[in-house]
Amino acid sequence: MELETYHLIDSLKQVKNPIDMPGDTIQISTDGSMLQKLRQTASAQVLYYESLIDSLMFENFKLKMDLAVIKRRINDFPISKDYNENLSSGIRGKYNPNDDLTIESLIAEIQKNGIKHPKIVLAQAILETGWFKSRVCHTHNNLFGLRQPWDGEYFRFERWQDSVKAYRTKVQYKYRGGPYLQWLKDLGYAEDPNYTDKLKILLYGPLKTY
Repeated sequence: MELETYHLIDSLKQVKNPIDMPGDTIQISTDGSMLQKLRQTASAQVLYYESLIDSLMFENFKLKMDLAVIKRRINDFPISKDYNENLSSGIRGKYNPNDDLTIESLIAEIQKNGIKHPKIVLAQAILETGWFKSRVCHTHNNLFGLRQPWDGEYFRFERWQDSVKAYRTKVQYKYRGGPYLQWLKDLGYAEDPNYTDKLKILLYGPLKTY
């Protein structure tokens, strides 16, 4: 059978991928089977790099949140409704397996489940996922960092909507009224001592109009 030879660019050979790359050259038969395999490999590489970009954007978001808290403390400026800070990524990565996950759809799902203080819960999802870009959001459909009490691992949900329901049944069922941010703090929802301050920054900043 007649063969055609395709050479890979050198840069691809130096990058560690989740896909094992062939050698210096790939021989592709004219029946197209190897060409299809090459296309699948390229698609997997694109997905890998897009997910990596989203992960970097999530880490950048977390650093911005930490800096915002430090900035408020240095300037002794209380977080109030007059506060405004652009903490959104400004970019939506292409790697988003949940095309139906948006701010609007999440708000609707929170309200559908009868969750109290929906805006604060929305801010929690944004803080936990970095605008839906965290690995746990992508691989576990987990919007709130919910962990299994028996082993400390993240809950894995079939759909992101299931994590919203789980927030109500695993977290908010304990709520008996009162200031919700203080309740989250007393509950020990997060290990970060600045967790509720970061929620306020989001609530009075990029989520102010929701």
